[in-house]
Amino acid sequence: RLIEQGRYKAILIVEPQRLSRGDLEDIGRISKLFRYTHTFVITLQYSYDLNDDRDRDYFERELKRGNEYLEYSKRIMMNGRNLSVENGNYIGSRDPYGYKRTKFKEGKKYINTLEIVPEEAEVVRQIYRMYADGIGYGHICSHLNQFCKPKRSKSWNRSTVQTILSNPIYIGLIKWQQRKTVKLVEDGEVVRAYAYRKDCPLYQGRHTPIISE
Repeated sequence: RLIEQGRYKAILIVEPQRLSRGDLEDIGRISKLFRYTHTFVITLQYSYDLNDDRDRDYFERELKRGNEYLEYSKRIMMNGRNLSVENGNYIGSRDPYGYKRTKFKEGKKYINTLEIVPEEAEVVRQIYRMYADGIGYGHICSHLNQFCKPKRSKSWNRSTVQTILSNPIYIGLIKWQQRKTVKLVEDGEVVRAYAYRKDCPLYQGRHTPIISE
């Protein structure tokens, strides 16, 4: 928006890729911005005048290379995450009730896994025992609310109990990519949505199970 005001003759950056690593739509938007405001893009190696066809072509190619590099880096990182989970490591951002995240050293690498929290683990076992005895979610929540709280809310509710009862982490397994981010087009705009997979892969974890299978 500052560029649109016409107050600046040029911008100084290290390289064009520092402006954006976005897709073709972003590249086109940035290119038009500097072209029609007659703003020079000055880098350490070259100065771009986007009203010049050759400069604009070079500039857009540089931005496209930045996007390709970003997509490549994301694929490499995702491959590493997939391999880590397949090896039984826990790489989730939150620790499930009954556990806390921890690390241990294996050779030169640090392994991410889970460590049992004894008092929380006993609550998990109690939830499973009560459910196996035919006690409903409401009664389980009422019982738990008398003496303990879940990690991220003030009281136990049906959803929290269901999540614990359906989580294979407690028998030593790790589920991966149960919730995937998908991109959709709505009214011409790209939006993100979450898709839940019932058949998400399960891997044997390195952590100690709380309950038996």
